[in-house]
Amino acid sequence: MKLYEISHKYRAIMAHIEERGGDLDGIEAELDATEDALAEKADAICALIAEATAEATAYKAEADRLTDGRRRADNRAERLRQYLASNLPVDGLKTQRFALSFRRSESVEVAYDLAGSYHAYAQYIKRDVIYSADKSAIKAAIKSGVLIPFAAIESKNNLQIK
Repeated sequence: MKLYEISHKYRAIMAHIEERGGDLDGIEAELDATEDALAEKADAICALIAEATAEATAYKAEADRLTDGRRRADNRAERLRQYLASNLPVDGLKTQRFALSFRRSESVEVAYDLAGSYHAYAQYIKRDVIYSADKSAIKAAIKSGVLIPFAAIESKNNLQIK
């Protein structure tokens, strides 16, 4: 991206930086080696900064566009997966290209915000910056017979596509 007319020597310095993968070691020596007046050097460097900033903004916009596209594709795939799962027979289906089946899984569903209310169950709460449920410990406790009123194990059938 070239927004400004910049002399060949400063463009060459930027090319050296890009060849080194953006490594700025040694750039000061190259800039010091140019024998331009300070005002000319500062002007060229400011133009290089403006170009790099514009390039970074373009990369960010493209990354945002790609992230948005990925999110839309993920959502579309999930909606299609849910539709297929709700219309498939329980024993699955085999097509020419795909084998569809269900796999049972269990997950822990926590019904409450854990921020300080359940000190009696402290061994099942991770002590991060924010309190969060230690779902694997809760699952093991429930399976061993401990009654935890704010959590339950939920069984699910997950669609497997091979």
